[in-house]
Amino acid sequence: SSTCLPPFIEEAATFALQKGPSLLEKEWGELREKRDLLTSKIHEARLPISYVEPEGAFYLFVDLRPWLAKLSAKGKALSTMELCTNILESEHLAIVPGDDFGMPGFARMSYATSRENIISAVEKLTNMARSTGCL
Repeated sequence: SSTCLPPFIEEAATFALQKGPSLLEKEWGELREKRDLLTSKIHEARLPISYVEPEGAFYLFVDLRPWLAKLSAKGKALSTMELCTNILESEHLAIVPGDDFGMPGFARMSYATSRENIISAVEKLTNMARSTGCL
C-alpha cells in the first residue's frame, strides 16, 4: 500500500499555497453578494425570522423562533423540524433544522446557489409565512 499523496494533489496544494487568498477572491466576493442578497430579501419581505450574519460560511442561520412563537400563539405549536418539513412539502424549499447543530429553533439556509434560487427561496418562505397566518 502507498502512504503518500498522489503527485497531482501535492502540485495542487503547492499552487494553492503559492497563490494564497487571492486564488479565491472572486468566489468570496460572489458569496458575499449572495449573502447580502439573501439578507436584504429577508428584510424586505418582513418575514417572522431573524438571522445571524455569517462572516465566513456559505449559509445563513435563520432564527425561526419568532415564527414558531406566532404559530404557538395561534394554537399551532410546531417543532423546528416540523416547520422545516412543512416548508419542504408545501413550498419545495429545503432548509436544514438547526437541532442537529445544537441550535433548536434555528435553520440553515445555503446561499451557495444562483441569485434566482435565492430570490425564489425568499418568495417561498413568504408564501409559507402567509399560509400559516404569520405574515
